[in-house]
Amino acid sequence: MYKIGVYDRYLSTAGGGERYSCKIAEILSKDKKYKVDLLTDLHTDLDLVSKRLNLDLKNVNLKIFPFLSDDYSKRITQNYDIFINATYLSSLPAAAKRNIYLCYFPTPFDVDFKIVHKLLLAFFRIPATKLFKLAEKINNDFANIEVLEGVYDVKRFMLRRGSFTSGKALILYKYLYKYNNTYNKYNKNNKYNKKYSKFSDASIIIGLKNPKSLGVNQIKCKISLYKEINLNKEIKKNIENIEDIKNIGNIKDIGNIEEDKNKKNNKNNIIDRFQLIFSQDLIVHKGQKQIIDLSKILSQINKNLTISNIVNISDDAKTKDIKKTKDITKTEDVTKTEGDIKTKGAAETKDSAKIDKAQSNFLVTVESDVFSVNKEKKGQVDSRKLGIVIYNEQKISFFKKLILKVLGFIPLFLITYPKNLNFLQTYHKIISISEYSYYWIKKLWKKESDILYPPVEVESFEPSKKENIILSVGRFFPEHHNKKQLEMAQVFIEMYKENAELLKDYKLILAGGVENKKEHLEYIEKIKKVCDGYPVDVLTNIKWNDLKELFSKSFIFWHAAGMGEDENKSPEKFEHFGITTVEAMASGCICIVINKGGQPEIIQNGINGFLFDSWEQLKKITLDVCLGKVDVKMITENALLRAKDFSSENFKSKLINIIESELERIKSKKH
Repeated sequence: MYKIGVYDRYLSTAGGGERYSCKIAEILSKDKKYKVDLLTDLHTDLDLVSKRLNLDLKNVNLKIFPFLSDDYSKRITQNYDIFINATYLSSLPAAAKRNIYLCYFPTPFDVDFKIVHKLLLAFFRIPATKLFKLAEKINNDFANIEVLEGVYDVKRFMLRRGSFTSGKALILYKYLYKYNNTYNKYNKNNKYNKKYSKFSDASIIIGLKNPKSLGVNQIKCKISLYKEINLNKEIKKNIENIEDIKNIGNIKDIGNIEEDKNKKNNKNNIIDRFQLIFSQDLIVHKGQKQIIDLSKILSQINKNLTISNIVNISDDAKTKDIKKTKDITKTEDVTKTEGDIKTKGAAETKDSAKIDKAQSNFLVTVESDVFSVNKEKKGQVDSRKLGIVIYNEQKISFFKKLILKVLGFIPLFLITYPKNLNFLQTYHKIISISEYSYYWIKKLWKKESDILYPPVEVESFEPSKKENIILSVGRFFPEHHNKKQLEMAQVFIEMYKENAELLKDYKLILAGGVENKKEHLEYIEKIKKVCDGYPVDVLTNIKWNDLKELFSKSFIFWHAAGMGEDENKSPEKFEHFGITTVEAMASGCICIVINKGGQPEIIQNGINGFLFDSWEQLKKITLDVCLGKVDVKMITENALLRAKDFSSENFKSKLINIIESELERIKSKKH
């Protein structure tokens, strides 16, 4: 089975780029020879994303992957056979066997930078980078802890700050045992000893908090500790003094080793690889924070650990022969105890392997009640289901803790902004999403790319009885390549005023996703204020089925991203392809779109839609359509045919060809 990672940092926005990346994950996950992870920065509800994008992601694993450092990224990506970076404006270096960079457009990385950003970059980039490297050392290069799921902001947790859980968090702790492989001389009883040291820094300390801001009087929680099964097949034998563990601190409940054995049969469930050794129920009251220290349980496990228990040797473990002597005799009746190896009738032998390092993995799960926030802020509803807030409370000095605290407030762009395009050298292939993107990748990056048009679920769209609706669909944001919703609203209002009788039954609908960011929410409020008193609806984060219905009954479709911009100076401000345009065509809409960017690749002017070069031209074409001056039936039929060229089936066949080509390179070791 091949492991494939698809990285989309902005998964929660569920926009056009997310539909592209998730479609890749969906297609590959349905083939049993691929194990697909969808990697993102912040925990999100994958089921909710699936519904919003109308995709089947049940076979896809969600993995939270925040940018902490280049080294951390390397450790994450090197676990994959194929890593696909599908994040817009990403400079992430990759280390898989084959790496693919999906480029929506080669946008300059400082495209959104204001003067303050440039000043911060000039004066604080180096100090910020050094602080993050120091943080890596403080946190053991972020290597011994891995958040598997259920923590919304992994970066905050890694930097010793609190983060909400989704109701069930899984955290993997990795520890190394180091051995002193010095053999003593034989004593009178013809015995030899093998001394080894145990890990001294292994600790698991979890903080659980019920913040006042959540507004919940109490949260019921359960924290559980598991040990990996294949590290110790007889874990009961390692904890001989089970009653001693029960008396540690306030620990009251030790889990039954067999408790979870038959609960789940899903082989992909990570808990199936672990055995429960401890669990505790607790209640955290409003404003309270409880610290759960599991370190003493680790010490008890360690105390009873023998060399025979270690079967999972880390990659850097080495085996070396021990020199034979002339008087080697048959070794028999071997027994191992803590700290020594006893033999009868044996001399020093090289038949034993010397273990330098061995890794032991522990899993902590934190389960809690969940609460729907459903708080509205400037038109945006926080629909997340939140559980307890979790902290990494492993003991470190005040100075180190202060450094981590400071890092939590450092803008991430100071770390991620690339000095150059060297990160592209880590990728074996670049995919462009249109001829427009292909042209600019070659011009700006001097790189070749393969064109793979975005997938459009054309079969999901169909025309229905048309209403007097002018529709525009696209994410709401005010930055560089925004969809010009504000300008379109102003143009419609002008048309409405100038042609009151003709347009009295028409309305403009602006629909699209929006992030819970201050500037994005303020942009929506600005649009609503301008449209107050006019037939203009602003719909945010609507469900997929509702969007399809809206497409099917809309008469006209507008797209104006990049209008008023200079294509030669700012090519990134134009639509790089135009998925919503294809969806509108498949829904039988009359598409009137800007004659720039990727739109002319889709629309043939006057054949299957219309192209405009100015706001006045947009108004004229729209009025002609409303007046019946164009052959609506012919335009619609041609649009339906053209839309099929961008179907998901065409996308699937081309994607599989690309992936199989990369796998062949892996097999032939040409990577």
